[in-house]
Order: sequence, then C-alpha cells, then structure tokens
Amino acid sequence: MIVAGIGCVLWLVGLLTRRPGPSWGAVGMYVLVMLAAFANNLLHAGDGWTAIMPWGVALSAVTCVLMLLAAMLNRRATAPLTLRTA
Repeated sequence: MIVAGIGCVLWLVGLLTRRPGPSWGAVGMYVLVMLAAFANNLLHAGDGWTAIMPWGVALSAVTCVLMLLAAMLNRRATAPLTLRTA
C-alpha cells in the first residue's frame, strides 16, 4: 500500500508537469485500485477462514480486474501515436 501510494503521487506529479505519462483516467483508476486494495487488506485482517469467505475472494478478484483495467488505460494513454499511410 505504501509503494502504491508513492506511485500514485509520482503519476500525479507527471500529470501536473505535463510530461508524457498516464492520463487522468489512468490515475483515477489507480486510486480506485488502492481503495479496493485497502478495503481488501482490512477484510483479510479478520480472524479465520469465515472472516474472508466469500467476500474476501470476491474483493481480491475485483482488485485484480481493476489493476488490469488501470494498466490498459495507462498503456493506451502512453502509447506512441502512429501515423497511417494511405
């Protein structure tokens, strides 16, 4: 969680300095990933198997899907533009 927070701060700095980097959508998605991961950490801090089943597994899956979507948004935002020749 600490490293993810540092990463989000660095992405925001990159956006504010206008260097090529992630879009606002990608940064927003990373923030959503951090919130889902934090909620997941709190849920998994419960004691025993019954504390995390079935919501712990579902929240872990949601967090993974959000990470994939954030990576796709980031890749789309930072991909170099290609020129098409007719």
